[in-house]
Amino acid sequence: MKQYLFFALTSFALLFSSCDTIQKTKLAEEKNNEAIDFMNVGQYDLAIEALRVAVSANVFDNGLRSTFCRNLAIAFQQSEQLDSARVYFLRAAEEADLGTAQKELNAADVCLIDNNITEAIDHLNKAHIAGGEELGVNNTLGIIYMGEYGVEYQDLGLAIKYNELAYKEDQSRATLDVLARTYYEADSLKDAQMHFSNLVSNYPQFADYHYMLGATEYEMDNFKAAELHFANAIEIEPEYGEYIDQYYGIMSWSLEDTSYYESEALETYESEE
Repeated sequence: MKQYLFFALTSFALLFSSCDTIQKTKLAEEKNNEAIDFMNVGQYDLAIEALRVAVSANVFDNGLRSTFCRNLAIAFQQSEQLDSARVYFLRAAEEADLGTAQKELNAADVCLIDNNITEAIDHLNKAHIAGGEELGVNNTLGIIYMGEYGVEYQDLGLAIKYNELAYKEDQSRATLDVLARTYYEADSLKDAQMHFSNLVSNYPQFADYHYMLGATEYEMDNFKAAELHFANAIEIEPEYGEYIDQYYGIMSWSLEDTSYYESEALETYESEE
Protein backbone atom coordinates (compact mmCIF):
# COMPACT_ATOMS: atom_id res chain seq x y z
CA MET A 1 0.00 0.00 0.00
CA LYS A 2 2.83 2.35 0.92
CA GLN A 3 4.56 1.55 -2.36
CA TYR A 4 1.38 2.27 -4.30
CA LEU A 5 0.94 5.57 -2.47
CA PHE A 6 4.53 6.57 -3.31
CA PHE A 7 4.02 5.97 -7.03
CA ALA A 8 0.68 7.76 -6.96
CA LEU A 9 2.20 10.83 -5.30
CA THR A 10 5.11 10.78 -7.75
CA SER A 11 2.73 10.69 -10.70
CA PHE A 12 0.77 13.58 -9.23
CA ALA A 13 3.97 15.60 -8.82
CA LEU A 14 4.93 14.97 -12.45
CA LEU A 15 1.46 15.92 -13.63
CA PHE A 16 1.59 19.11 -11.55
CA SER A 17 5.02 19.93 -12.96
CA SER A 18 3.76 19.39 -16.50
CA CYS A 19 0.77 21.69 -15.94
CA ASP A 20 3.08 24.32 -14.46
CA THR A 21 5.33 24.14 -17.54
CA ILE A 22 2.33 24.52 -19.86
CA GLN A 23 1.11 27.57 -17.93
CA LYS A 24 4.58 29.17 -17.98
CA THR A 25 4.87 28.56 -21.72
CA LYS A 26 1.44 30.00 -22.38
CA LEU A 27 2.21 33.12 -20.34
CA ALA A 28 5.58 33.54 -22.07
CA GLU A 29 3.99 33.25 -25.52
CA GLU A 30 1.30 35.78 -24.57
CA LYS A 31 3.95 38.23 -23.36
CA ASN A 32 5.98 37.66 -26.53
CA ASN A 33 2.92 38.43 -28.69
CA GLU A 34 2.19 41.54 -26.61
CA ALA A 35 5.76 42.68 -27.14
CA ILE A 36 5.51 42.26 -30.92
CA ASP A 37 2.42 44.46 -30.92
CA PHE A 38 4.24 47.07 -28.82
CA MET A 39 7.25 47.04 -31.15
CA ASN A 40 5.01 47.41 -34.18
CA VAL A 41 3.86 50.80 -32.87
CA GLY A 42 7.25 51.87 -31.56
CA GLN A 43 6.63 51.30 -27.83
CA TYR A 44 9.94 49.58 -27.18
CA ASP A 45 10.04 50.15 -23.40
CA LEU A 46 6.77 48.25 -23.01
CA ALA A 47 8.05 45.55 -25.36
CA ILE A 48 11.18 45.12 -23.25
CA GLU A 49 9.08 44.84 -20.10
CA ALA A 50 6.87 42.14 -21.63
CA LEU A 51 9.79 40.20 -23.09
CA ARG A 52 11.65 40.17 -19.79
CA VAL A 53 8.71 38.21 -18.42
CA ALA A 54 8.80 35.82 -21.39
CA VAL A 55 12.53 35.23 -21.04
CA SER A 56 12.42 34.75 -17.26
CA ALA A 57 9.71 32.07 -17.62
CA ASN A 58 12.52 29.68 -18.68
CA VAL A 59 10.25 27.52 -20.81
CA PHE A 60 11.25 23.95 -21.68
CA ASP A 61 11.52 24.37 -25.48
CA ASN A 62 14.97 25.51 -26.71
CA GLY A 63 13.56 27.15 -29.82
CA LEU A 64 11.05 29.22 -27.84
CA ARG A 65 13.69 30.34 -25.34
CA SER A 66 15.90 31.41 -28.23
CA THR A 67 13.02 33.28 -29.89
CA PHE A 68 12.13 35.19 -26.73
CA CYS A 69 15.78 36.17 -26.20
CA ARG A 70 16.10 37.27 -29.83
CA ASN A 71 12.99 39.42 -29.67
CA LEU A 72 14.24 41.04 -26.46
CA ALA A 73 17.57 41.73 -28.20
CA ILE A 74 15.73 43.37 -31.10
CA ALA A 75 13.71 45.55 -28.71
CA PHE A 76 16.94 46.69 -27.03
CA GLN A 77 18.53 47.27 -30.44
CA GLN A 78 15.62 49.44 -31.56
CA SER A 79 16.00 51.40 -28.30
CA GLU A 80 19.70 51.88 -29.18
CA GLN A 81 20.81 49.87 -26.13
CA LEU A 82 23.38 47.87 -28.06
CA ASP A 83 25.22 46.34 -25.10
CA SER A 84 21.98 44.78 -23.85
CA ALA A 85 21.05 43.77 -27.39
CA ARG A 86 24.37 41.94 -27.77
CA VAL A 87 23.82 40.07 -24.49
CA TYR A 88 20.47 38.71 -25.62
CA PHE A 89 21.50 37.95 -29.22
CA LEU A 90 24.36 35.91 -27.75
CA ARG A 91 22.01 34.20 -25.32
CA ALA A 92 19.56 33.49 -28.18
CA ALA A 93 22.39 31.81 -30.10
CA GLU A 94 23.37 29.75 -27.05
CA GLU A 95 19.78 28.64 -26.39
CA ALA A 96 19.24 27.47 -30.00
CA ASP A 97 20.07 23.92 -31.04
CA LEU A 98 23.43 23.26 -32.69
CA GLY A 99 23.37 23.39 -36.50
CA THR A 100 20.08 25.30 -36.73
CA ALA A 101 19.38 28.45 -38.70
CA GLN A 102 18.24 30.01 -35.43
CA LYS A 103 21.72 29.63 -33.91
CA GLU A 104 23.47 30.99 -37.02
CA LEU A 105 21.09 33.97 -37.36
CA ASN A 106 21.65 35.14 -33.79
CA ALA A 107 25.39 34.58 -34.06
CA ALA A 108 25.28 36.84 -37.14
CA ASP A 109 23.59 39.60 -35.13
CA VAL A 110 26.32 39.41 -32.47
CA CYS A 111 28.89 39.80 -35.26
CA LEU A 112 27.06 42.82 -36.66
CA ILE A 113 27.12 44.58 -33.30
CA ASP A 114 30.85 43.76 -33.07
CA ASN A 115 31.28 45.12 -36.65
CA ASN A 116 32.48 41.75 -37.98
CA ILE A 117 30.41 42.04 -41.15
CA THR A 118 32.09 39.37 -43.28
CA GLU A 119 31.73 36.84 -40.46
CA ALA A 120 28.06 37.83 -40.07
CA ILE A 121 27.41 37.16 -43.77
CA ASP A 122 29.07 33.76 -43.38
CA HIS A 123 26.70 32.89 -40.50
CA LEU A 124 23.72 34.05 -42.56
CA ASN A 125 24.77 31.88 -45.51
CA LYS A 126 25.03 28.91 -43.11
CA ALA A 127 21.53 29.75 -41.85
CA HIS A 128 20.23 29.59 -45.42
CA ILE A 129 21.81 26.16 -45.87
CA ALA A 130 20.38 24.95 -42.55
CA GLY A 131 16.90 26.07 -43.61
CA GLY A 132 14.35 28.00 -41.61
CA GLU A 133 14.36 31.53 -40.17
CA GLU A 134 13.82 32.93 -43.69
CA LEU A 135 12.36 36.19 -42.41
CA GLY A 136 15.23 37.04 -40.08
CA VAL A 137 17.94 35.91 -42.50
CA ASN A 138 16.50 37.77 -45.50
CA ASN A 139 15.83 40.89 -43.46
CA THR A 140 19.37 40.96 -42.06
CA LEU A 141 20.99 40.36 -45.45
CA GLY A 142 18.78 43.08 -46.93
CA ILE A 143 19.96 45.60 -44.35
CA ILE A 144 23.63 44.67 -44.89
CA TYR A 145 23.32 45.08 -48.65
CA MET A 146 21.59 48.44 -48.19
CA GLY A 147 24.98 49.61 -46.96
CA GLU A 148 23.96 50.08 -43.34
CA TYR A 149 27.19 48.45 -42.18
CA GLY A 150 29.49 50.10 -44.72
CA VAL A 151 29.30 51.18 -48.35
CA GLU A 152 31.73 48.40 -49.29
CA TYR A 153 28.88 45.94 -48.66
CA GLN A 154 26.24 47.96 -50.50
CA ASP A 155 24.49 46.18 -53.35
CA LEU A 156 21.03 47.67 -53.81
CA GLY A 157 19.95 44.96 -56.24
CA LEU A 158 20.58 42.31 -53.59
CA ALA A 159 19.07 44.56 -50.92
CA ILE A 160 15.80 44.79 -52.87
CA LYS A 161 15.82 41.02 -53.47
CA TYR A 162 16.23 40.11 -49.79
CA ASN A 163 13.94 42.83 -48.44
CA GLU A 164 11.18 41.82 -50.85
CA LEU A 165 11.56 38.21 -49.65
CA ALA A 166 11.38 39.38 -46.02
CA TYR A 167 8.26 41.44 -46.69
CA LYS A 168 6.66 38.49 -48.48
CA GLU A 169 7.18 36.43 -45.31
CA ASP A 170 5.83 39.10 -42.96
CA GLN A 171 3.91 42.25 -43.92
CA SER A 172 4.83 44.12 -40.72
CA ARG A 173 5.76 47.76 -40.22
CA ALA A 174 9.44 46.89 -39.78
CA THR A 175 9.79 44.92 -43.03
CA LEU A 176 7.77 47.49 -45.01
CA ASP A 177 9.89 50.31 -43.56
CA VAL A 178 13.13 48.66 -44.71
CA LEU A 179 11.72 47.80 -48.14
CA ALA A 180 10.50 51.37 -48.73
CA ARG A 181 13.90 52.80 -47.78
CA THR A 182 15.66 50.34 -50.07
CA TYR A 183 13.57 51.46 -53.04
CA TYR A 184 14.28 55.10 -52.14
CA GLU A 185 18.04 54.47 -51.96
CA ALA A 186 17.86 52.67 -55.30
CA ASP A 187 16.02 55.66 -56.89
CA SER A 188 13.02 53.43 -57.56
CA LEU A 189 10.83 56.35 -56.55
CA LYS A 190 7.42 55.05 -57.63
CA ASP A 191 7.89 51.93 -55.49
CA ALA A 192 9.17 54.06 -52.61
CA GLN A 193 6.19 56.40 -52.95
CA MET A 194 3.75 53.49 -52.84
CA HIS A 195 5.31 51.91 -49.74
CA PHE A 196 5.84 55.15 -47.81
CA SER A 197 2.23 56.10 -48.59
CA ASN A 198 1.20 52.77 -47.08
CA LEU A 199 3.27 53.47 -43.97
CA VAL A 200 1.84 56.98 -43.58
CA SER A 201 -1.71 55.65 -43.92
CA ASN A 202 -1.24 52.86 -41.38
CA TYR A 203 1.17 54.58 -38.98
CA PRO A 204 0.47 58.32 -39.18
CA GLN A 205 2.04 58.90 -35.74
CA PHE A 206 5.58 58.42 -37.10
CA ALA A 207 7.03 61.72 -38.31
CA ASP A 208 9.81 59.96 -40.20
CA TYR A 209 7.38 58.33 -42.65
CA HIS A 210 5.87 61.72 -43.52
CA TYR A 211 9.38 63.07 -43.97
CA MET A 212 10.48 60.20 -46.21
CA LEU A 213 7.30 60.41 -48.29
CA GLY A 214 7.90 64.16 -48.61
CA ALA A 215 11.46 63.56 -49.82
CA THR A 216 10.23 60.97 -52.32
CA GLU A 217 7.52 63.31 -53.65
CA TYR A 218 10.04 66.15 -53.91
CA GLU A 219 12.41 64.03 -55.99
CA MET A 220 9.48 63.09 -58.24
CA ASP A 221 8.86 66.85 -58.75
CA ASN A 222 5.58 66.68 -56.79
CA PHE A 223 6.50 69.78 -54.81
CA LYS A 224 3.10 70.63 -53.31
CA ALA A 225 2.65 67.07 -52.06
CA ALA A 226 6.18 67.19 -50.63
CA GLU A 227 5.45 70.42 -48.73
CA LEU A 228 2.29 68.88 -47.26
CA HIS A 229 4.10 65.79 -45.98
CA PHE A 230 7.00 67.85 -44.63
CA ALA A 231 4.49 70.03 -42.76
CA ASN A 232 2.88 66.91 -41.27
CA ALA A 233 6.28 65.69 -40.08
CA ILE A 234 6.97 69.03 -38.37
CA GLU A 235 3.54 69.02 -36.75
CA ILE A 236 4.25 65.61 -35.19
CA GLU A 237 7.86 66.36 -34.23
CA PRO A 238 8.96 70.03 -34.56
CA GLU A 239 12.66 69.10 -34.76
CA TYR A 240 11.99 67.76 -38.25
CA GLY A 241 11.94 71.39 -39.39
CA GLU A 242 15.73 71.39 -39.06
CA TYR A 243 16.04 68.09 -40.95
CA ILE A 244 13.88 69.41 -43.77
CA ASP A 245 15.94 72.61 -44.03
CA GLN A 246 19.06 70.46 -44.28
CA TYR A 247 17.38 68.31 -46.94
CA TYR A 248 16.48 71.35 -49.03
CA GLY A 249 20.06 72.56 -48.67
CA ILE A 250 21.46 69.23 -49.87
CA MET A 251 19.06 69.17 -52.81
CA SER A 252 20.02 72.75 -53.76
CA TRP A 253 23.71 71.87 -53.70
CA SER A 254 23.00 68.80 -55.79
CA LEU A 255 21.16 70.86 -58.40
CA GLU A 256 23.96 73.48 -58.44
CA ASP A 257 26.59 70.76 -58.92
CA THR A 258 24.57 69.19 -61.73
CA SER A 259 24.14 72.57 -63.45
CA TYR A 260 27.87 73.28 -63.05
CA TYR A 261 28.98 69.98 -64.58
CA GLU A 262 26.44 70.27 -67.40
CA SER A 263 27.74 73.77 -68.13
CA GLU A 264 31.37 72.56 -68.07
CA ALA A 265 30.51 69.70 -70.41
CA LEU A 266 28.75 72.07 -72.82
CA GLU A 267 31.71 74.53 -72.83
CA THR A 268 34.14 71.65 -73.49
CA TYR A 269 31.98 70.36 -76.32
CA GLU A 270 31.70 73.84 -77.92
CA SER A 271 35.45 74.45 -77.64
CA GLU A 272 36.16 71.13 -79.35
CA GLU A 273 33.94 72.17 -82.24
